[in-house]
Amino acid sequence: LADEVIDWLRERCFVLVGVYHMSYDRTGRAVQGDFLFRNRQ
Repeated sequence: LADEVIDWLRERCFVLVGVYHMSYDRTGRAVQGDFLFRNRQ
């Protein structure tokens, strides 16, 4: 799902500038994170 959201925002002139506070499950898979976007306009 995150990749779809990032693509959707990119199409609307936003760029990913940071990823913070990642959380992982017991297998090491990322399950939560805070993504910061900036508008290029």
